[in-house]
Amino acid sequence: MRARASSSAPDNSRPPSRWISRCRRPPASTYRGGLPWLQRTLPFWLASLASQLLVLLIPIVGVIYPIFRLLPALYGWTMRRRIFRLYGELKLLEAELEARGAGQAGPELSAKLEQLEQHANHMHVPKAFAHMLYTLRVHIEIVRKRIANAGPSA
Repeated sequence: MRARASSSAPDNSRPPSRWISRCRRPPASTYRGGLPWLQRTLPFWLASLASQLLVLLIPIVGVIYPIFRLLPALYGWTMRRRIFRLYGELKLLEAELEARGAGQAGPELSAKLEQLEQHANHMHVPKAFAHMLYTLRVHIEIVRKRIANAGPSA
């Protein structure tokens, strides 16, 4: 059996007035700006597409910009690496010359040096790195003279 509600029981059909003040919408003064600039100047479909593309474009630019800043440094590193690899081979030839002694420089060292020089002569590098390649050729010539001077004294 249901108990009858007393007249002193609170009416639960409406929320308390303190809640109503919190649920109201903000006044119209907060919407003073009206439509966004894109929607005021372009048709709605185009403004919607443009705003979505802007949201997509900002992270892409944030990733691509550092990559474009890195590419020239990476290219320069690659060119220097190509030249310094030949310097490494030249250093090995010099170490082999020192290990054999001055009188033991044979034709195989001259052949290896000739092959290294051919590789340096046929290497294509940009003008910005050409001075490094010319310096390598000068150093190859210095080693060639050392081999030539070591040969007759044997």
